[in-house]
Amino acid sequence: MKSELSSPVPDDYGHWLVRLYHRIGTEILERQQHQGWGAKVIERLSSDLRDAFPDMKSLSSSNLKYMRFFAQLCPQCQIGQQPADQLPCRMPRSVPCPRRSG
Repeated sequence: MKSELSSPVPDDYGHWLVRLYHRIGTEILERQQHQGWGAKVIERLSSDLRDAFPDMKSLSSSNLKYMRFFAQLCPQCQIGQQPADQLPCRMPRSVPCPRRSG
């Protein structure tokens, strides 16, 4: 995980950040399963990450809990566009998209 945090940020920063948050959340779930709930996994990981990356924001315990929740709800990290955003035309969403003739 440390290599993911210290690697250069790609052009698609948003996608990279979502993947990173998912990876951190997955790591938390795995550690909690192995170490148990009383091990304060989130608090220790938050402290370790903030020590290792003092300039990086969003590594608080509360944010790591959101990352864990995200990984729990979306275990395969399959995230895509909303169906309306996949329409082939650029009409307002309240107007039906006309069918293209063959």
